[in-house]
Amino acid sequence: MRSVTKGLSLDEKVVAERFYGRIGEPDAVNVRNIIGVVDAHADDYFSSRELEDVAYIFRDGEAFFVIYGIGGNVTKEGERPDVDVMVVTNMRYDAGFSSYDYPIGETSLEEAFRRGNFVEPLWSSLYLNLASKMIVEREGSLPDNYNLGVTQGKCLIRLTPKNGTRKIDLVYVKSMKFHGDADSDEPGQVENITTTPSIDPKKYFFRSHAEFLTKDVGEDGASLPKVLLYYARTDDIKQLRWQW
Repeated sequence: MRSVTKGLSLDEKVVAERFYGRIGEPDAVNVRNIIGVVDAHADDYFSSRELEDVAYIFRDGEAFFVIYGIGGNVTKEGERPDVDVMVVTNMRYDAGFSSYDYPIGETSLEEAFRRGNFVEPLWSSLYLNLASKMIVEREGSLPDNYNLGVTQGKCLIRLTPKNGTRKIDLVYVKSMKFHGDADSDEPGQVENITTTPSIDPKKYFFRSHAEFLTKDVGEDGASLPKVLLYYARTDDIKQLRWQW
């Protein structure tokens, strides 16, 4: 059994409840549904062998999932037109991320599943578990090691509840880096990547939640406003002998 740490401190719980009170109970129920999906996915991931298969990625770090309340409901007064949340993870799969999306030309997850294509795991979990209650739309590409210069390690998932409550903009952030960099999964295997020269790939790679926090900053270097709603982590990741 892997050792996993979950939950918020008492102070964090107080701030989280303040956020839920601000958005109101109907919207809070929707956010808690999202948290439930991510929590179940985290449990599946932490109990899998994927962590050992890519243990070198987490050397001196941890695997984690966190969810924050962000946006106007944190920084502004008055009623806001929507609810903004952010899901952050550094989960990695042995097969990588680039093959876990439906190919160009396929417009639905159902079609991807019918053809037997792999779908990015957390996006798949969100879609399959929430589609009965919400219209689930993804704006832009899911970030992977090949499109970091385009996605900058994140994408937007728009959730429109079918019960008439406010839509939710979910920013999905993943730890990513360019293939072929010094800390790449496959050192020496350099790909032809066209990217914006100003993109610093190290800005979007983090081995821990603490490291993510040092990079989630504004132009002035100050931490961006956010309210922690969910936290799960493990550093109980054993190196396989062939990885030594």
